[in-house]
Amino acid sequence: MLQCAAEGILLVILVCIGVVDAGEKRIPNRLLLVMLAGVAFACLLQGQLRFLDRLLGSLLVCGILLFIRFLKAGAFGAGDIKLLAASGLYLGVGKNLVALAIGVLLAGAFCVTGILMKRIDRESEIPFGPFLCAGIALSMYCGEALLRWFL
Repeated sequence: MLQCAAEGILLVILVCIGVVDAGEKRIPNRLLLVMLAGVAFACLLQGQLRFLDRLLGSLLVCGILLFIRFLKAGAFGAGDIKLLAASGLYLGVGKNLVALAIGVLLAGAFCVTGILMKRIDRESEIPFGPFLCAGIALSMYCGEALLRWFL
């Protein structure tokens, strides 16, 4: 029961982050801190993952985004990276990679559609947070199945 409440809190936080990022193209640190507190609460209730898996889930995905940001400045905002760091502590390495993949696919579909409809061009900046939030939410519930299907 408490686990469901913790996940519900995380979903509400993800919706708030997605809405704010869609409007402002930034993820405020205060929302990320609230998410981190929600993740800590949920982790206390969920004992399935080892600490190392949670730590790798946070650091590995952040490392990927930081590397991409190093190659192309401004590719990702710091808020996106911190968002995936927090989610990795809850999801672990496999499900956080799934969350990132879902976010990239959703953002890609949005961009292709926007370009075809001539609403954006290749140089347009889009907020990535809403797509990451959707990926995190989907991975919370479907991540294991997607990992088994993919691997």
